[in-house]
Amino acid sequence: MIEVGIEAQFYATHALRGDFGKASLTHGHHYRVRAVFAGGGLNQDGVLVDITLIELALGSVVSKIEARHLNDTEPFTAQNPTAELLAGFLWKELEAGLQGRLPKGVFLSDVTLWESPQAFVRITENV
Repeated sequence: MIEVGIEAQFYATHALRGDFGKASLTHGHHYRVRAVFAGGGLNQDGVLVDITLIELALGSVVSKIEARHLNDTEPFTAQNPTAELLAGFLWKELEAGLQGRLPKGVFLSDVTLWESPQAFVRITENV
C-alpha cells in the first residue's frame, strides 16, 4: 500500500451547543487538515495520484468554511460544529468532489483535523 497526503490550514469560529464550558461561547481555531490517499501501485508516470488534483479538491472544500462562523454554515446550522463532525464534513465533501476523478484503486483513507497543536481528530472511513 502506498499513501500520498496533503495538508491545508484555515481559520474558522464556532460555538459548541451543549454544556462545553467556555467552548460553548463563540471562539476560533487555526485548523490544520491532512487528507491521505492510498492505493496499491503507481501509474506509468510513477505516481499514485496527481498531487495538484487533490490539492485543488481540498482547497475547494476548505474555501467553503474558511473565515466563516461554522454555526452559520451548512451542515452546522443543524449539527453541533464539533471537531469530529467537522472532520466528517471534510471527508464527505472531499470524497464527493473527487468522485470519478481518482485513478482506479486509489481512495481517501484518512482525514486528520487539528483544532490546536495538541488536539486532533482522525477519521479512517466516512462517518
